[in-house]
Amino acid sequence: MAYEWVGPVAVGVVGLAGMYATFITGDRTRKHAEVMAHSERQQQRKAEAYVEVLIIAERIGGWAQSVRPMIDQGAPLPPIPSFEDQTRAEALLKAFASETARERFETWRKAVWDIILADRAIGFGLEARGSDAESGGDAMTVWRRLEQEFRPHESSLRTDLGKQLSRELAGVS
Repeated sequence: MAYEWVGPVAVGVVGLAGMYATFITGDRTRKHAEVMAHSERQQQRKAEAYVEVLIIAERIGGWAQSVRPMIDQGAPLPPIPSFEDQTRAEALLKAFASETARERFETWRKAVWDIILADRAIGFGLEARGSDAESGGDAMTVWRRLEQEFRPHESSLRTDLGKQLSRELAGVS
C-alpha cells in the first residue's frame, strides 16, 4: 500500500514532461519559422529592389549607347529615366546593397556622366561650328572618345554592376 501512489505519480510526471517538451519544441519551431519567414521577406525585398535598380541601369545604358550615333538616321533617342526614378534606385541600393554594390553603382554612374558631358560638348561644338567646317575638330575628338572610350567603359561597368547584384542575391559576395 505504501507504493501504490508511485505508478500514477510517475505517469503524471512523464505526461507533464512530455507536454513541456512538446511546448518547448513547438515554441522553437514557431520562432524558427518566424525567423525564416522574415529572412525570406527580406530576400524578396532585396531581389525586387535589385531588379528595379537594374532596370534603371539598363534604361540609362540604352540612352548612353544611343546618344550621338555615328550616323543619325532620325531614330528617336530613348529617354533617360527621370530624376525621381534615379533617386529611387539609389535609395534602394542604400537600403539593401552591400558597400561593394554601392561602389560599383557609383563608378558606373560616373561613367554615365562622362557620356552626358561628352554629349553636351559635342552639341556645343556643333552649335559653335555652324557652317564653318574647320571649327568642328574638338567636337570630333570628343565624339571619338565617346565611341572608343566612354561607351565601352559604361557598358562594361553596367555589366559588372549586374554581376555584383546577382552574386549578392545568390548569397555570394
